Amino acid sequence: MKLTLPGRFTGLAVDMDGTLVDTEPLWLVAKQRMFEHYGTTFEDRDHVAVFGRDEQYTATYLTGRLGVAAGRRDEIRLEYREIVAGIFREGVPLRPGAVELLRALHGVVPIGLATNTNRHLVDIVLDRTGLGRYLDSVSTAESGAAKPAPDIYLAACRSMGIDPADAVAIEDSPTGIAAARAAGLTCIAIPSETMAGLEAADHVVDSLLDLL
Repeated sequence: MKLTLPGRFTGLAVDMDGTLVDTEPLWLVAKQRMFEHYGTTFEDRDHVAVFGRDEQYTATYLTGRLGVAAGRRDEIRLEYREIVAGIFREGVPLRPGAVELLRALHGVVPIGLATNTNRHLVDIVLDRTGLGRYLDSVSTAESGAAKPAPDIYLAACRSMGIDPADAVAIEDSPTGIAAARAAGLTCIAIPSETMAGLEAADHVVDSLLDLL
């Protein structure tokens, strides 16, 4: 049977980076610029190591890899954030089916964003893409402990007034899948950069378009 939304679900909580918007290549460019600035050789593992993780985790990783004193972690975090912000302001590409899915479900069930990204960057993305018009709530890094903890998904469900057991999450990373499952949501995964780790989701589809 083809899985379609909303089905039995009364709410949707959806990840942002790599799920609604194709920002993973942009995050990659930001890391490359950071490494170049600090004279450190960037490797593929440096992108994989923080895939789907939050700003604090990423800053800790970058501080170690760039050979920067641990006391400068917050400085590195803010520097990285501003590099990303500058890249995002130049334009943010959408994932296939993002607008179509949100438009189809808008007004049918509440839709909440659930992302590890901080609100400053989220606002830039929503402004550049226009996706904010379809959202009933926005839960970000400031909403609680970062994924893979369940906090952000629980915050999204609370703000939409729905039981997590009646909600579906859409994710593209093992970190996000773990968070959604821990919060009690049914999780659908779509591949962005890799299929690795997506088998932990309840369902895996090729594209958001497959859910219409």
